Amino acid sequence: MREFKTFNFNKNWLQISIMIPIFYVLTIGLVINEFPHIIGKENIDVYSSFFIVITSSFIFLFVYCVLRIFNYTIITYDGIENRMAFPTTTLIKKSWKEIKHYADVTETFSGQYRDDIIKAIWFIDYNDKVCFRLTKWGSFNFKKLIEKIDRYEDKFNIELECKNPYLTINGWKKVEYPENEKKTQKIN
Repeated sequence: MREFKTFNFNKNWLQISIMIPIFYVLTIGLVINEFPHIIGKENIDVYSSFFIVITSSFIFLFVYCVLRIFNYTIITYDGIENRMAFPTTTLIKKSWKEIKHYADVTETFSGQYRDDIIKAIWFIDYNDKVCFRLTKWGSFNFKKLIEKIDRYEDKFNIELECKNPYLTINGWKKVEYPENEKKTQKIN
């Protein structure tokens, strides 16, 4: 089979990219106000080299975050992978043998003023940890993508609902299944 490619737009990296210039301005303001008092005004060379290092670090970080906004999800006979649009760099690659099943998930992130609800697809490995995550928002051709995935992977029967799954989506915590589903899995 040819590879199936779909374009994704990641709003989390967009938010990070917007915050980097704000942190840069705050850092430079702090450096301009406090640094000359600490090292003394006679060491202006140390001050200028520190300014260059901070500026170049923030520029590198900003460019990296902007490049992470746009990526592709690619499905092949061997597995699924996530690549940056430019430069073509593989970010995550999982074979179908590593994935136990995938599940439709409604993620609810609690905020100060409102809850942020995200529809996502979690690919869960045999240790019941998320090894690959796709969000429906920002993904073009999502229905075709799911049709292609159905050829290779089993789908979890029940739609999962998770509140504040920060640790789970990064694969640091096991997926919490509903109680009635745990009992049916143990019986089989």
